[in-house]
Amino acid sequence: RQPVPRSPMVAEGRAEMDEAEVAFDRALLQKRGQIRRRAIRELERAAPHPVKLRKLASIVLGDETVLSKSLRGAGSWATLSKREPKIMMALTMALRGSRRVRVDRNAVASLARRKSEKN
Repeated sequence: RQPVPRSPMVAEGRAEMDEAEVAFDRALLQKRGQIRRRAIRELERAAPHPVKLRKLASIVLGDETVLSKSLRGAGSWATLSKREPKIMMALTMALRGSRRVRVDRNAVASLARRKSEKN
């Protein structure tokens, strides 16, 4: 069997998607500190209660000041669903880098207790 030749339009669209993915990854790396600070602020609002990472991601990354709609790829559900694992991984890594936030195995984030709060 010979491979089916692809149209130039499909190849061109794939190249654009790759550039968009690279820009998205770069933006997540550059804004890691901002993502962490915004997540900590949300966790402080929900103070005694832990928050699921998926909900935290929708709040934090839904903020236009953190990621613009063009970077998020919010135009299509297909693009957003492809980027969801990257978004969750970036949020988890950003939060695990913080001493103030604890992320457990069930993808639940909460503020870590300080030494003065422990009995």
